[in-house]
Amino acid sequence: MNLEQKKGSVSELKDLMDSAKATVMLSQNGLTVGEVTEFRRALRANGAQLKVFKNTLLRRAIEGSSYEGIFDDVLKGPLAVAYTTGDAAGMAKAIVEFTKNRKNITVLVGSLGDRKMEQSQLKALSELPPVEVLRASLLGALVAVPQKLLGVFQAPGRDMVGVLAARERQLGGQADA
Repeated sequence: MNLEQKKGSVSELKDLMDSAKATVMLSQNGLTVGEVTEFRRALRANGAQLKVFKNTLLRRAIEGSSYEGIFDDVLKGPLAVAYTTGDAAGMAKAIVEFTKNRKNITVLVGSLGDRKMEQSQLKALSELPPVEVLRASLLGALVAVPQKLLGVFQAPGRDMVGVLAARERQLGGQADA
């Protein structure tokens, strides 16, 4: 790789890290090509990507950024970077599911925005429902409040109509007798 290609890779990696909502560093020692392909498919299905960069290029790309303190300690050995510009929970689910029963791939550290994310936090993130479900439940909660309020406002009128109808039946029974 010549100097221009290295500069291009560093620039690409900087752009990738700046645009990512979430990133995860994975140690992928001994994965087969088939396993990597399977992992990439699982990530792609959840709106995420997997890239492998040289550690020296990655170190240069994060130099001076908020990622420097997050990823500095783990830049050793064969690493892969999983990232997403969309649903971080979907990416976390794919990573947790793929790494669950495999010894040759481990989560080292991640970031959610510019905050460090440990393995336990990644697992917790993976247990969140998808964004669409969260939006639907929020919308349901927002719609329920005005409906209940409208019910409270309509109750006195509805009760009054009920009382008048009962009184009419009562008086109607006396008029027949």
